[in-house]
Amino acid sequence: GGAGCGEPEDAPMSSGAAAAVSSADADRAAWAADMRRRFSPAGMVNADGSVNQGFFKPKSVLLVTEARWGAEETDALMCGLERHGIGRWGDIGAELLPRWSDHQIRVRAAKLLGGCDRRGAVKA
Repeated sequence: GGAGCGEPEDAPMSSGAAAAVSSADADRAAWAADMRRRFSPAGMVNADGSVNQGFFKPKSVLLVTEARWGAEETDALMCGLERHGIGRWGDIGAELLPRWSDHQIRVRAAKLLGGCDRRGAVKA
């Protein structure tokens, strides 16, 4: 309809105007499909230019279990700090805490040594 142009909102569109709009929409859709085919990674777009929704589904799902530091692991971390020194997270992890990443070991050490703010962010 032509609300604001003298026609009521629910007035039917003339058949010529409807054909022009549908032709413009079809041209726009064809252009978009062509652009998708040209510039999208392999597998993202179907042959007709439509989006392959399966492309965006995860290939695998990783289940992450929340881990907590136990007293034995905290003791091992303290031992590693004494043996290797602060900053040698990879060495501490490889020798004493293989299930923890270097980052997790660094954050835990910072919390133990008072290098974190109340939110748990490591201070520089």
